[in-house]
Amino acid sequence: MAVETVDGDSKYSEKPVPNGSFGGGNYDDDSPNFSDPEDFVDDVSDEEILADVLRTKPRLDTNLETAVVVDNIPVVGQDKLDKLKTIIRKLVEKYGKVLNEYFPFEDGQTKGYAYFELDDKDAAKEAVKGLTGHRLDKTHTFVVNLLTDIEKFSNVSDDWKPPEKLVYPDVGNLRYWLQEEHCHDQYFVIYGDFTAVFLNETIQPKVIQERKNWTEAIAQWSPLGTYIATFHPARGIALWGGEKFKQINRYSHAGVENIEFSPCERFLVTFSAVTRDPNDLNNIKIWDIRSGIMKRGFSASAPKLTWPLIKFNHDGLFFARMTPDTLSVFETATFGLMDKRSIKIPTIADFSWSPTDNIIAYWTPETENSPARVILIEIPSRDEIRSLNIYSVVDNRMVWQKNGDYLCVNAERYNKKTKKDKETIFAGKYHSFYIFRMREKNVPMDTVELKEYGHSSFSWEPSGMKFVVLSCPQGNTASVTATFYKLTKDGKVEQIMSLPKRTANAAFWSPAGQHVVLAQTEGSLAGNLEFYDTNDLNHMLSRQEHHKMTDVDWDPTGRFVITTASAWGKSSKDPTESGFQIFSAMGRQLFKSAFGNSHVFMVCWRPRPQTLLPKQHMEEIKKKMKQYSLMFEQQDNLHRRQVSKELLEKHRGQKEVFQVIRDRNDVRVARQKRDRIELRGGIDTDDFLNNVQAYEEEIVEFLLSTKEELCQD
Repeated sequence: MAVETVDGDSKYSEKPVPNGSFGGGNYDDDSPNFSDPEDFVDDVSDEEILADVLRTKPRLDTNLETAVVVDNIPVVGQDKLDKLKTIIRKLVEKYGKVLNEYFPFEDGQTKGYAYFELDDKDAAKEAVKGLTGHRLDKTHTFVVNLLTDIEKFSNVSDDWKPPEKLVYPDVGNLRYWLQEEHCHDQYFVIYGDFTAVFLNETIQPKVIQERKNWTEAIAQWSPLGTYIATFHPARGIALWGGEKFKQINRYSHAGVENIEFSPCERFLVTFSAVTRDPNDLNNIKIWDIRSGIMKRGFSASAPKLTWPLIKFNHDGLFFARMTPDTLSVFETATFGLMDKRSIKIPTIADFSWSPTDNIIAYWTPETENSPARVILIEIPSRDEIRSLNIYSVVDNRMVWQKNGDYLCVNAERYNKKTKKDKETIFAGKYHSFYIFRMREKNVPMDTVELKEYGHSSFSWEPSGMKFVVLSCPQGNTASVTATFYKLTKDGKVEQIMSLPKRTANAAFWSPAGQHVVLAQTEGSLAGNLEFYDTNDLNHMLSRQEHHKMTDVDWDPTGRFVITTASAWGKSSKDPTESGFQIFSAMGRQLFKSAFGNSHVFMVCWRPRPQTLLPKQHMEEIKKKMKQYSLMFEQQDNLHRRQVSKELLEKHRGQKEVFQVIRDRNDVRVARQKRDRIELRGGIDTDDFLNNVQAYEEEIVEFLLSTKEELCQD
């Protein structure tokens, strides 16, 4: 079929097109010519024309730089190959999506190494860092390299050259604050757009570091105070330390919401509720703090999660994770499952580590056929140390004493249980406290019951044998009774004293023990503070008030208390309703913050590592405390005089500057006096205030209202 043109319009005709006319020479002379002119220059690149095709072109980084070689894997036969592939694939998939894998075979067995291709080269590099040195079992420790390294290693020159000396990134003394001459502690404050670190000096806190937008959410000290962690939800976590608070490391985890340090500060756990990378489903990540390498990841998607999801033991050799019906304990040496198997515990509800020993306490709720159980096991042997059966249980809370000497199980119990519309209703709630003496043979147990109270909270003295229970009738939190107890060496629990009608919802013990603060941090009555010495509970040391207080925090030495009224979660826009105050252990107010128009969000003391002094030396210091106190008072008085002298000199300098400015303005005013008199009609207004006697005072009275009252005798 051919096309004919009539008056500029095209129409089809039935005239056939001769065979071979395309490319032949059988067109009419008027036919269009599609050939390029001789001087034509093609300036359109292949990338513009064939972009979609070129995207599929093989590249070096898709078949070499993204491939890794995992060496020193077990040599197995065909019967165990599938299991080996599954185990190693799971390890590699922590760092990226596995596209291909290949296990070379020879004489019916694997050759001890395997190839894996990941989705990008960054994932391959992370796999090399994370898996090199990974201990699969006692005889197999991985050695991992990029596939491109094979060519690099095969072309190594025979002329050896020593490697270049790396520059050591000196971050300074990370424990410098422990050498402060007067043992003043530090704390950080988040206010407005700023985060500042203060030194708690005797007269007035001193700013030692302040930065704008240092954190995008909260901040958190590490357990020993070595680092301060700042939150950057879009990117991850940053750690800072040293005298100048330089950045120590970064840990990339988009959407990070919570973190948890191991007690020894070797590892950091980050958590994000939502995974933003489709190739990385691990929303729990465990990092090596010093190297910044991710050691292991987990996925957690349960509808209700209780933080922390990963719990470390006291020395960082183990960590445990709870999943439905399972408790998994891992070794940090290999980050593998201890003994390659989890502990099956049907309906496990919660668990916790002893703060000083490799002991795990966990509990399971009550069912129709069995009571609630609390069980203590030793790790790594998994031997059961002690168990307890409890009937009529609603909930259990396990509270360890700081030294690990005692464990309290706070059991919330009921007298009657009914079901209504598939909902369980408990009536007649009360509390039982089961106290385990961990240092004694066979772990004996004491019991304290408070049947007349429906709500109770428990708090241990950090280093001692005392504890306090805050209790109130069900539904009446305005009338709280604080009852103090003491454990005796003959296996009894003695009540020291009961303080009724307290306005408090929490007890805050001094880290040194003995002193305690009863505080109300919730509700309309928030702000009440009561300071006590538990050696003499007949007398309250002090009562203080901090309006709308939300947090109470002791310094690590037990000398000072910070109370905070945080602006987070408050509807009021008035910045004066937020702030912090510092009190002595005796309850005397020492400092009140003033940040102008800036809201105060968070205040937190910097922790200290545990003292290295032996117990005998500590006892000697306590005996000579009066002598030391006198010496410290003299130092404080000297410091006050020095500060007063410095402040006096500062004020004197400010006054001299003011006087110079005033003298200069007096000269200018005198020079302009004639012009002012002319502008004001010849009246010298400068003398009005200086010559008050020349003027008369005139008083004008106005009648505003009248009122009539009828009085009867």
